Amino acid sequence: MYAALEYVAIGLVAVVLVLSTLSSMHTLVQGVKLMESEQLYTVAERVLNKVLLTPGRPINWGTDLTITEDNMTDFGLALAGSHEPYVLDPDKLMRLVNYSWFGNPAFLDPRHVASLLKLEGYGFMLEFAPLFTLRATPLAVDPDTGVAVQLDVTAINYEGEPLANVNVTGLLLVLYSEGGCGSSTSVDVNHALLRDNEVTGIDGSCTLDFTSEFGALKPSLLGDANKVTYALLLYGEWHGYRTTSHYAPDQGALNVYLIGPYVIAEYAADAPPHGAVILESEALEAIPDYSKLVKVRRVVVECVGDEPSDWTPACRVVNKGAKFYQLYRLEHVERLASHAILVGCRLGRLFAYVASKYPIEPVRYG
Repeated sequence: MYAALEYVAIGLVAVVLVLSTLSSMHTLVQGVKLMESEQLYTVAERVLNKVLLTPGRPINWGTDLTITEDNMTDFGLALAGSHEPYVLDPDKLMRLVNYSWFGNPAFLDPRHVASLLKLEGYGFMLEFAPLFTLRATPLAVDPDTGVAVQLDVTAINYEGEPLANVNVTGLLLVLYSEGGCGSSTSVDVNHALLRDNEVTGIDGSCTLDFTSEFGALKPSLLGDANKVTYALLLYGEWHGYRTTSHYAPDQGALNVYLIGPYVIAEYAADAPPHGAVILESEALEAIPDYSKLVKVRRVVVECVGDEPSDWTPACRVVNKGAKFYQLYRLEHVERLASHAILVGCRLGRLFAYVASKYPIEPVRYG
């Protein structure tokens, strides 16, 4: 009897010891996890401040494409010379973009950036997304010229939901040439700017209507669709937050990056009809000034190669040839320009190709 009670007592003591040990282990593990979480938070905060508040070294690594992983000694995205904190350099951000449909030749290797940030043992991912974006869809097209005179614009927030009360400014850039497209000679291209301003409704959409302004312009366009093209530049403002976007009818034929004064272009027309893009030696840049809407001015395009100033036929043509891409330099491009508009001929028609200064989709880098 007493032996049985002793065994029971020993068993109870053993259970208490085991439960105490498990409780101590649980407390210890939770403490370690909490400590690791606090350490990771400290590291993340340090890295985030470094990335957002310092320009990196060399400080002009965004616009100087000769600066690569091999000669870059520090990483940061801040705009050099800015007197305000958390102002990012869009050119540096564009060097982190690597679209799935067109690899960025100026892309920086994330492994090297992780080394510069002392994050080799952690792994990291930088994500940048605009607060909202704008998407345009043509509603009505002029039958003689092919220019969209009415377009539906939808504002979408970062969660994919429609956004109301966005002030949308649309700049319809109409380009036209009396001589039309030539295969070996440059064409004289003129342009006109049509503006409209609307506010998105509860469904996040609004309609930009250029019908009246285009009707006044149309007599000077000769009514030949091959000699006329257009591009729509969009600027949105919502409670002080701003974004840009664009739309052009033949945009899918050319993949483009705009980084500093450089345009990287790749032929992308996979579906028929195929046809090389023959670029003109002048482009347009859009410079947003929100007190005066937007101004557009001409800039000279140079081919980057052995003879940068030699605008040869081989340099002008972008097609599915031996070169993976063509690199161009825009002379005297404004630092605050939002878009560069390349003008070219394809399949005997005049087209515009818009290169954005800002990423056209969320950036995931790491």
